[in-house]
Amino acid sequence: MVGVLVGDAPALLDALRDGGEWVQKAPCELGEAGGGCIVVAGRNDAAVVRLLGETLTGLPGDARVTAVFADHPVARLYASDPRVEIFAASSLVAQQVVRENPPVLRGQVAAPPIVIGDGPTARELVVAAVAGWGYPGDPLSVHCIGVDEGWAQAVHKAAGDRVALCWSEVTLTPGLVARRVADLTGEWQPPPPGHGVAAGPTVLVALDDQHVALAIGTEVVRALPGSRVAVVVDDASAPGEQEMVVISRPRVLAAAVTGCREDPLRRALLDDLAWVCAEDAQVTAPPAPLFSRPRRDDAGSVAGWDVQPTELRDQLSRLAEQLPQVLAAGNVLLGDAQDWDAQPIILAPGELLAMAEQILRIRGIGDVSEARLTALELAFRLPRLAAQAGKIPHRPAGYRQVLGFEVVEDLAPLLHLAYQETALDTSNATESPLAQVNWCSLTDFQKGMNRAAIIGSAIAWAMESLDWHAVESPVVYPLGDDPELVERLAELEHRRWAQHQRINGRPQRTWMQPWDQLTDDVKEYDRRVVRAMPHLLAHAGIEIA
Repeated sequence: MVGVLVGDAPALLDALRDGGEWVQKAPCELGEAGGGCIVVAGRNDAAVVRLLGETLTGLPGDARVTAVFADHPVARLYASDPRVEIFAASSLVAQQVVRENPPVLRGQVAAPPIVIGDGPTARELVVAAVAGWGYPGDPLSVHCIGVDEGWAQAVHKAAGDRVALCWSEVTLTPGLVARRVADLTGEWQPPPPGHGVAAGPTVLVALDDQHVALAIGTEVVRALPGSRVAVVVDDASAPGEQEMVVISRPRVLAAAVTGCREDPLRRALLDDLAWVCAEDAQVTAPPAPLFSRPRRDDAGSVAGWDVQPTELRDQLSRLAEQLPQVLAAGNVLLGDAQDWDAQPIILAPGELLAMAEQILRIRGIGDVSEARLTALELAFRLPRLAAQAGKIPHRPAGYRQVLGFEVVEDLAPLLHLAYQETALDTSNATESPLAQVNWCSLTDFQKGMNRAAIIGSAIAWAMESLDWHAVESPVVYPLGDDPELVERLAELEHRRWAQHQRINGRPQRTWMQPWDQLTDDVKEYDRRVVRAMPHLLAHAGIEIA
């Protein structure tokens, strides 16, 4: 690629030169033609605004310029200008860091992530983590460490119910920070034996002073073996511990502005498909696969995009291209970090069904029962996958969800009571210790299981073409009149539970078995959840119809 960098950003220029022939010029040196691709980047946003204005003034009306700002608010001023393509460095870098170092690990139960920072990039790290890896309706716990909590307060205000944020004010010296990270991890309660493989936290460091950031990252690696540490730097040649990931801000920006980076959405869809089709997914495997099977490398990991079968790449590319339309069918829009919606997106059965129909249309597959279930489960995951790719899902202005987070919080303890009653009536057939534990004494994950059952029930209702409606005097849906319907819904609830256990690092639970291999007493737990749900929803002014 041949291009021009306008502005004093030598590190970015060096990164651009790695992929082509780039020169640095002042706006007055561009001439009428402009000289190919033009990128404007300065030491701060004020400099970018000045340079961008001077650049646009001297160029032909049809010329296009790429502008790299530090943060969103200023960048958005130019969002409507057809001549300007904008990038917000803090958001781009944060999304890349979190994609490479996810806060939640599939197949393991990780301690809450820790973000150490002092500005916009640290804030965007938390936003990216919560948006892409928080379960719908279940706040993601994040620890933030720094000197000035302004950036953390901004996240907490914007994220609302999506995040459980804990702030630690610590002087940014390596030893003190490492000690605080170790203390926070030590306070975390790992899963008991047989309930998941415990893993250390993901620790992300983004400071204005990269030398301090590197020193802190190095000390954390030494103090907390098993943690996953990533440090954002402005110098690609900066040294770091072997166990530490060093991510160059200029290289991330260069890949973004030149279009040389891997499409994060296609990659997110591929990784999700690989997880769905993994060997340990026998209980939750798609009843009717919608896509070709992904190729894996010799180590068993999903292979890169470029070596996947052409048919699969075409299938996922079509879905990625039409993702806005798929999500729009479920009243979900895509935007950037400024479109962050404090209310977690909880999809109603009718919305899931509309999205599933779009997925089946894109794939050219008829709406048979097995394919519908696979499409519904994918639709349920799509907002998270979009967020992992940096496309922030949000609701249209003025939209009000039928099932809000506050309602879920009110109903979750009641569902736990129903579970305890089932345990009493079946002589605790599953032998779970939670049968004797009240709501207040449950761990965050255990409370989350009840939230997930309420939110995830939308898939089962959608399979039966049922939906949620907010009404003043709800009528309890008469499930008791149709025992076959209860049995179908109960089997789907067991499948949902198994998927939730698996995605949260608990694939070896005792009852991770096909439905027809469970005893009748164990099945009764799922039947009770199904029977209780219409009553719980009616209690909250929601009718199933």
